[in-house]
Amino acid sequence: SLSGLSSGESKSIIVKAIGTTPCGNSANSDTITCFAINCNPISFKASADPVVCAGDSVSLIISSLNINSYSVSWNAAVAVKDTLYQFVPVSSGSYSVSVTDSAQLLCPPKKYKFNVTVNPVPLADAGKDTIICNGSSVMLNAASLIGTLFDWSPAAALSDSSIYNPVANPDTNTIFVVKVSSKAGCFARDSVLITVNKNPPAPKLNPSGTVNISNG
Repeated sequence: SLSGLSSGESKSIIVKAIGTTPCGNSANSDTITCFAINCNPISFKASADPVVCAGDSVSLIISSLNINSYSVSWNAAVAVKDTLYQFVPVSSGSYSVSVTDSAQLLCPPKKYKFNVTVNPVPLADAGKDTIICNGSSVMLNAASLIGTLFDWSPAAALSDSSIYNPVANPDTNTIFVVKVSSKAGCFARDSVLITVNKNPPAPKLNPSGTVNISNG
């Protein structure tokens, strides 16, 4: 019973529940959440916040738990026993883990939030396959909006293998591969085929003064 209230006066009260049965929901009231007192705190170590490239897998790990019996909920999913959560994130964001002590179901869970950073992968486009004559050259082009670092190979037939548009002067048919990287370390590769045709033989002058053109 309550005392000290005048007629028509209302007061807010706080109730702490102590028992073996968690509080539930009343059909005629808002959600009620009750926790037992004197709970033993849950502790664990969390892996570092990951920074990955788009399409890469992420591993979130908790370890060194101070309890033996527990359930783990990753990103508000169904509780499991797994302390490792692997997935491929679509974009940067926060991912949560919640650990509940199975021996203290009335006690609040231990929660932690991971921040996952997903960096975009640059587009690598080495251009269209090209045909040149022996002794000629062609400019390659792998311009990229995200990529800032370029590495072409093989480098021997190139004017500069570290720029996006080197001049190629191969002696034989050559496939050039470009690796385009971003400042964040994400990269992509593409290739282009340069076909080198032999030059036709020089015309021969006959003793009669006419030109002999070989079909070979």
